[in-house]
Amino acid sequence: MSQVVSWACRDQPRFDYTAARELQLMMGRDRFAQMIEHSVFKMIDRVCLLEKALHAGDLATAREIATKLDVMGRQTGLEDFARVAEDVANCCDVGDPVAIGAVVARLVRTGEISFFSVLEMTETI
Repeated sequence: MSQVVSWACRDQPRFDYTAARELQLMMGRDRFAQMIEHSVFKMIDRVCLLEKALHAGDLATAREIATKLDVMGRQTGLEDFARVAEDVANCCDVGDPVAIGAVVARLVRTGEISFFSVLEMTETI
């Protein structure tokens, strides 16, 4: 009889705290928190648009959205999220539906962890 083993896999997102701290000092705590919150909500919206484009089979639009997510992730210090968004864009170039599905799923997981972490971080730095 086979044995089922499960484990919790929690990735810890990489975040550029130094850049965030410098930006917070320049903008002020409240404006910085508002900017991060606004950026996170825009990225969440774009992830939804990405999934919608892929569901419609529109790889060109999906690639464009993934590239924007890459840029937005880098601008807000979400290094892992940006890297995975770049991978989605590359998969769209290749056009492999299996790879696209797997990498988009990774983007959603990475985004969820990254977004919650960065929102919590704005309260502590």
